[in-house]
Amino acid sequence: MCRLSSVDMIKVYSIPNCTYCGYAKNYLKENSIQFVDINIKERHRREERQLCRTVNKGLVPVLVDGSNVFSNYNHNSKDEFINDLQIWLKKIKK
Repeated sequence: MCRLSSVDMIKVYSIPNCTYCGYAKNYLKENSIQFVDINIKERHRREERQLCRTVNKGLVPVLVDGSNVFSNYNHNSKDEFINDLQIWLKKIKK
């Protein structure tokens, strides 16, 4: 289980040219949800790379809000991914 400290904004751990990363970031933007995009290819913080490997075997995006984590693990389509993202966002809504 991945535990992180509380944050004010959702963190999106992503890489360039990642289709599902784009889906997540576009959905957040379209719904006026603030987030911080963290490109794990550019950032060399070991704990950020480890987070993505631990949560879903290296697949991105990984979205984090405090101790709540959402990842792209096991999604077969854009619709399935967006649906699960919406469910996760409802759970973390304050």
